[in-house]
Amino acid sequence: MKMNEELIAPCGLNCGVCIYYLSRVKGLYKSKKSGCIGCRLRDRGCHNHGGCEPIKTKTVRFCYECSDFPCENFKKLERRYSSKYHTSLIDNLQNIKEKGVTGFIAGEEKKWKCPGCGGIMSMHTWGCIECGRKQNV
Repeated sequence: MKMNEELIAPCGLNCGVCIYYLSRVKGLYKSKKSGCIGCRLRDRGCHNHGGCEPIKTKTVRFCYECSDFPCENFKKLERRYSSKYHTSLIDNLQNIKEKGVTGFIAGEEKKWKCPGCGGIMSMHTWGCIECGRKQNV
């Protein structure tokens, strides 16, 4: 599975390594309504910042472009992802700002590639969606 720009959420989250996205595209849910197709593809703004006006109105493409960055909602999200999933959205956004989305995705493809089968590891489970191999955190 190839990662693409449409799977990089405004907050810097890579939806391509989210368990809800991966489970949906792999057909692991019984209902077609379960899972997620990614924040940008849903075209409803950000899953984590549903009420964010700059994201909703597409005034900004990524949170770091906002004059209110980092807002309180973003700070909460950053704390959750840093502590629970060992992923810093601030680092992701900094990476996007410095290398562009294409450069960021190239790094993500290496970072999340399963060392066993070459599939994609989920950030939420640190396991491969293809072979089930677990990654040490």
